[in-house]
Amino acid sequence: MSSNISSFSIEDLISLKDNRKWFHLCDLIPEIINDHNSEEILSIFLQNISQYHPASLVHATLSLSKHFSPEKSIEIISNSISSIKESNMYSGNFKMEIVNLEIQKCILQVQTDQLNDIESQIFKFKEFEMTPEVYKLFNFLAFLYYEKSGNHENCVKYLLEYVKKNNEEINNLELLAKYSLVSRKFFNFIEIFSLKNFDKINEDIYKIYIAVQEGNTKLVDKYIKIIHNIFGDKYQIVREKAYFIGLINLCFKENKRILGFEKIQEELEIREEEINGFLLKALGFGLIKGWIDDKNKVLYFNTIIPRCLQEAELNKMKNKFGEWKEKIRQAIEMIEQ
Repeated sequence: MSSNISSFSIEDLISLKDNRKWFHLCDLIPEIINDHNSEEILSIFLQNISQYHPASLVHATLSLSKHFSPEKSIEIISNSISSIKESNMYSGNFKMEIVNLEIQKCILQVQTDQLNDIESQIFKFKEFEMTPEVYKLFNFLAFLYYEKSGNHENCVKYLLEYVKKNNEEINNLELLAKYSLVSRKFFNFIEIFSLKNFDKINEDIYKIYIAVQEGNTKLVDKYIKIIHNIFGDKYQIVREKAYFIGLINLCFKENKRILGFEKIQEELEIREEEINGFLLKALGFGLIKGWIDDKNKVLYFNTIIPRCLQEAELNKMKNKFGEWKEKIRQAIEMIEQ
């Protein structure tokens, strides 16, 4: 933790306390606090905690909590929450200030493996209409909790919401890419790929992500050692997801909405004895809606999830839009003449 350099001192803080200038006292704490004076500042802060306006109290509390152990910080935050709830000095609705502190407290509890009751708190927080800053914090808490508890589906869900507002943090973008690849049900790869700074993540994770996103099974199999090194025993989930996207790509090419087993086996190099299980999984995950005709060895489908277009397809689409735009321009000119 770094020390703050300020022209103000503890004496200034004491002077503000003596003159009952509570707003200025709370406002000064972040400016002068450091690891050497934090205990003394905390002592001054606590002497009149019931006098502070809730907004000022939150500001000072969060600054103080950064300079103590998680256990001590939880205690400080709990004191501030109680003070806001019990105070009758200020009129207004201060639920958001309380929720802010409660979320901060829960984050510290998760970070110190105190997971009891956290999920019920998360459900409680979801009932509130939060400010953007508090909502961002809520998503971070939910991500941390579900990461600790091993729930990759919710982990991806909340980390994605958090990263949308904090895409400068490359480490979190990398985590998002990794968790989305091992999540059983997440297939909205294009949303993550389009995030700002996503192309700055680890090179190996990035190229694996692109290969899976495009359903490039041959490239994924080429990278299988790298995938195994990064994802350990979950490498098969990553590989399987590429095959699912590959299947979706095949479906998109079929105008009659019928896909023969033989073509799937040939294009994706899936063994005959694996084909039924593979298709049942794809149907079970909702990637495709339809049915399997095992007698005639075909897959009938009527709905497919949106897919990510490969670069060649994107360029083709851009060219087609360019042609349409030019035709529209020419038509407008003819009308105006």
